[in-house]
Amino acid sequence: MSYQVVSIGGSGAKSVESLTHLCAAGLMPDGELNVLFVDPDLANGCLERTQNTLNRYCECKKTGMKQTGLLKTSITLSKPNVWTPFEETAKPKLGDFFRYPVLKTQYEPAAHLFDVLFSPVEKEVLLDEGFLGHPSIGAAVMAKTVKLGETEPWQTFRRKIEQDAKEGEGSKIVLIGSVFGGTGAAGIPTIARLIKQEFKGYKNIKVGGVLLLPYFSFIAAEKKLNSGKSLKLNPQNFVLNTQAALKYYYNQNYLDCFDCIYLIGEHMLTPLKHATSGGRNQSNEPNFMELYSALATIDFFNDIDEKVKDPTFEARKYQLIAREKSGEVQWSDLPDGNNGNIVKRQLGTMTRFAFAYLNVYYPMLENIRTKEKTYRSPWYIQFFERKGISLNSSQIQDQLKNMKEYCETFLKWMANLHKSNDQLEIEFVGYKAFAKEKDKTMYLLPNFDGSLFENLILPEGKANADGLNDLWERMCDNKALSPQEAAVGDFFKAVFEESDLIKVR
Repeated sequence: MSYQVVSIGGSGAKSVESLTHLCAAGLMPDGELNVLFVDPDLANGCLERTQNTLNRYCECKKTGMKQTGLLKTSITLSKPNVWTPFEETAKPKLGDFFRYPVLKTQYEPAAHLFDVLFSPVEKEVLLDEGFLGHPSIGAAVMAKTVKLGETEPWQTFRRKIEQDAKEGEGSKIVLIGSVFGGTGAAGIPTIARLIKQEFKGYKNIKVGGVLLLPYFSFIAAEKKLNSGKSLKLNPQNFVLNTQAALKYYYNQNYLDCFDCIYLIGEHMLTPLKHATSGGRNQSNEPNFMELYSALATIDFFNDIDEKVKDPTFEARKYQLIAREKSGEVQWSDLPDGNNGNIVKRQLGTMTRFAFAYLNVYYPMLENIRTKEKTYRSPWYIQFFERKGISLNSSQIQDQLKNMKEYCETFLKWMANLHKSNDQLEIEFVGYKAFAKEKDKTMYLLPNFDGSLFENLILPEGKANADGLNDLWERMCDNKALSPQEAAVGDFFKAVFEESDLIKVR
């Protein structure tokens, strides 16, 4: 089965960041995940962080782990990774993009219509940092430039979906983005309609929409233009923008382009800690609402076929989810299908794995490599020494370091979720065991508090929970069975499986 995710704008990219970590924890269904980013702001900091996360994931995936939840999903990024409607070196303005000066001289009625649709400020604002909360600008640009069969990465995107459909496997496509800003609000309906038209003859292609409603805010600001004028950026317009966008989608039948739609928002908006209009400095911290959008994506990939077969689906298609308590977010508030605590179990296991690897196993491997005292670690003898694997091999060092960097990325993401909204008490893990916030930025501690490992997954107070010593003993009893070329992957697999929350009795 082929799964396609089209991330549109900054909120879409941050949702893919969360989706990547869910893939690392083994929550995706079996199959390949293909990711395509759509953003006119190529330098967007959120987009860059997500791409770095995906690249680390893919590097770790190369270690050859078999039959385990850790990094279970193969993820492929489009080439190029990001599609933009503009040339990479261009500094586009809306007026220039639609050749407004030519319209004025040769097609005056069209120029008058352009004047009605767009203000003088909108015509001259530079668009290389996105559409700045003006979906009318983005919709015009997207409709003109998205061509599924003509340019990359759309050619490969179209070919992959068509191939899977013809082979009978089918394809599931999810579009993720916000509907209160500019890029997502403009791109989602435009791209959804193009996909619907392109594949209207195929019944085994399903399209889902994950639409983020307002969930963050910032201090109103103005973007200065060269002419001395300015374009206002005001989060107070978010709700009106959302209302207008959803009404427009409905009236224009854009919602009919989707087999299933998820609307995700939060009435207690999160003030951005480092707000900016775009570019590399737009690197907003992960937000727990993006975890919800990632879970919605997985829900669509898992269950849409069964849902549409259900004769009562049409009658109950409007389903709601809400928190148990207005001021708290806990594991029980996360959508979990009919699988009980699978999200808590898998994300909890990934958290314990990352903690243990960074706090115990990677430092010990570095100590063994430099001091060669292997006798202190029986698990090292099982997984490395008896297979003739040298820690001084550059390939082995790269594999161990790649996992170290990914685990650091994962734990920083997890810690940031807990501080993403000061109005809410978010309780997933005891992040203070490995991270702290300073000057509105989350940092990993140089030394983790290993004594908190047994109660790392909240709520605390589990009787007879396994600590790091228990994990160490189980690792020493574990047997490495994979061939030499998969030795490091075999080791990662063992640490992950021994970190499984099922062992917290």
